[in-house]
Amino acid sequence: MADPAALRHLDSKVKLVWFLPQAALLLLIWLLALAALFVFGASPPMPGLTSPVFAFFLLLFEALFIAAPVYAYHHIEYMSFTYEMGEKEFIVRQGVFTRETTVIPYERIQNVNTRRTLLERFLGLATLEIDTAGSNPNMAEGVLPGVSNKDALIREMMDRVERAKAGHASADGLGARGTLPSERQLLADILKELVQLKHLLQHNPASRGPPDFPKPGGHPPLGRRE
Repeated sequence: MADPAALRHLDSKVKLVWFLPQAALLLLIWLLALAALFVFGASPPMPGLTSPVFAFFLLLFEALFIAAPVYAYHHIEYMSFTYEMGEKEFIVRQGVFTRETTVIPYERIQNVNTRRTLLERFLGLATLEIDTAGSNPNMAEGVLPGVSNKDALIREMMDRVERAKAGHASADGLGARGTLPSERQLLADILKELVQLKHLLQHNPASRGPPDFPKPGGHPPLGRRE
């Protein structure tokens, strides 16, 4: 289970990055409705309402029943989006209806790229894209939007990456050196057995050649009993 003290949230201005494009679309729909009513002289779809009254109710409907729920959803999305700088890995948790957890070991991280839209630049935010070894070059392994302190966060992450890779290399070196004593001991045991076998052959001449077996149908060698 994640430590609540180690969890970090995105900058709260990321909600505007998510919401403002959708709010602009609603505003565009309202402006098109105004143009149809006042410029082209279209009649309101509801009888008994004048064009200004219909325009007001349309704007109120969009604000209460579309814009407000959409903003509430983005607020919940913001609250559920957390990330964590663990000891050995970078962890991202997100999702409103379906929770998704992305775990990226530091030793697999190759690069951290920065992407900024015009709106993100205006709000002082950035999106970090984390590339790993073996990942799709057209798709980042991890994406962290709504970051306000991108330079400090990148430095912290790359410091952890360097320490993780240095520790992994040291462990590999120790493991490789650790196999040498056992191999030397094995060679020493084999050599010792060969020396013992040599002494055994030198002190037991009878064991140098194969035993003298009688030929089929013949007589046993002289000096031996049947």
